[in-house]
Amino acid sequence: MPPGFMFFQLLMMAVPAGALGFFGWLALRFVRARELDAARGIGASVRPDELQRLQDTVLSLQSEVQALRERQEFVERLLEKPRPERPGG
Repeated sequence: MPPGFMFFQLLMMAVPAGALGFFGWLALRFVRARELDAARGIGASVRPDELQRLQDTVLSLQSEVQALRERQEFVERLLEKPRPERPGG
């Protein structure tokens, strides 16, 4: 076998491996850039009107939960066993 042919075969095996490594490196850089953007909050911004709507919903749900707690406490007080009355008192 001529040395040029062996070099050509070696090159043909190295090119796909190099291409795979290069595109893998590009993919990792892309993923890392997206992670950094997400960490900084870029691209995940919420519109102000949607944010206000979500805050209103949270406040509404908090008031409903508070009302339910008050009702539950009231029912629990109603269902408590009556205390035995002390004689003479």
